[in-house]
Amino acid sequence: MSKKSYITLSLLCFLIGAATWIPNIALNESNSLFLLTFLINPVGILLGYKANHNLLMILNAIMAASFFVFMFVGYAIEFFLSLT
Repeated sequence: MSKKSYITLSLLCFLIGAATWIPNIALNESNSLFLLTFLINPVGILLGYKANHNLLMILNAIMAASFFVFMFVGYAIEFFLSLT
């Protein structure tokens, strides 16, 4: 495969990972699609590595860890709201 193919596939993995969060964040609809980020975005990291594209590796790594970031933010908001 060419370098451009790896870049395109890695970008597609990032976009799919970001799109899986839309029902949970924008639509306030509980949906377990976000769990696909644990499968899709590590593949995007590997494709970004094969293409030697650091930005795509970082973006896919952020999306792969996004569940933990959102959990931390949610618990932090809940904690600060309980203080008042």
